[in-house]
Amino acid sequence: GRVPIGSCDFSLDSWTCGDLLEGDSELGGFSIDRYKDAILPMMKDAASLRGEPIRLMASPWSPPPWMKSRRSFHGEGRLLPGYRSLWAKHFVRFVQEMVHAGVPIWAVSVQNEPEAAQVWESCLYTAEEELIFVRDHLGPAFHAAGLAYVKILIWDHNRDGMLERAAAIY
Repeated sequence: GRVPIGSCDFSLDSWTCGDLLEGDSELGGFSIDRYKDAILPMMKDAASLRGEPIRLMASPWSPPPWMKSRRSFHGEGRLLPGYRSLWAKHFVRFVQEMVHAGVPIWAVSVQNEPEAAQVWESCLYTAEEELIFVRDHLGPAFHAAGLAYVKILIWDHNRDGMLERAAAIY
């Protein structure tokens, strides 16, 4: 299964995980409350019907706009280098909160469709930007938080370009 980290192209409006204010380096406003009414119960029901946990991959469509070059959920914005560590901390908090809510996360992807600038939530990443984010920020943050078991996937996109992206990163 798949769960978005924040809003996605199926959302009725754009939103983040909680009230994330610019400059809040501790993510004090972080919350998964928006998941509690429908998303978490649906995931728990699905796992119950299956009789075992479902492997879930969590993917962001966009960081909070103030972390991006265009300061918008939509379009051609990129994660600003100065926010890479904070965005990695956001991934950690999301996985921890989901586990605490009884919905374990098996894997995360760095970004949904990292080469697609859309009219809905999107964020662009080059292969080098994904590499730097995983190697220097997300991987170390997961290890420090005891989440080394969570898989980290790159190139969460169409299959064209997959080999080129993998060659650039690995």
